[in-house]
Amino acid sequence: DGVALRDWPEIPERLGLVPAVALAHLSEKGITVAPEGDLMGLLSQLVLQALGEGPALLVDLVAAGPKGLLLWHGGEAHRAWAQGPFRLLPHFNRGLPAVRDMVLKEGPVTGMRLWGEKVAILGGRLTGQGGYEGCSGWLQEPRWGRQPVEPERLLGHWLGARLPHHLAIVQGDQALALEELALWAGLVPLGLPPKEGVWGVSWR
Repeated sequence: DGVALRDWPEIPERLGLVPAVALAHLSEKGITVAPEGDLMGLLSQLVLQALGEGPALLVDLVAAGPKGLLLWHGGEAHRAWAQGPFRLLPHFNRGLPAVRDMVLKEGPVTGMRLWGEKVAILGGRLTGQGGYEGCSGWLQEPRWGRQPVEPERLLGHWLGARLPHHLAIVQGDQALALEELALWAGLVPLGLPPKEGVWGVSWR
């Protein structure tokens, strides 16, 4: 039902190109591809697409601050994610073609990460503002599960829990449906630790 493609770093090094735009075109043809060989990320995408309102996307959690939580990836997004016009650019640190430079569409989103028998469920609202070159957007009013959480605390907990760096997201609010799915599938939703620290470490 999808492909976990180990594109990095072999394809840039051996073929002299970055396949991000090709992955975006495959998504638009209904073929879900997870970059960097991320099999559990692919499964997270497929689950979200079964519940959600369109194509899922893998992103990195890059930074947290007053603007919210910055989500970013190297340019593989389906055009349904675009806030407006987008363009093709060389990859920001390889200088090779080609990635989509796109601001992620404003509106509610749901995030999910499968991790063994556990699952992280996130939510919030994209602002329609971008960050770095590639596909990016700021997530405001973030939630862990359905619990509101400050962006810094969310990122700190993600790092403290040693979750993989990819988060799958889909448009719309699917948190309640994901919690029900986790119950039926026997998955354990990851909760937030006490506010005083993150797994014994303070990130403030």
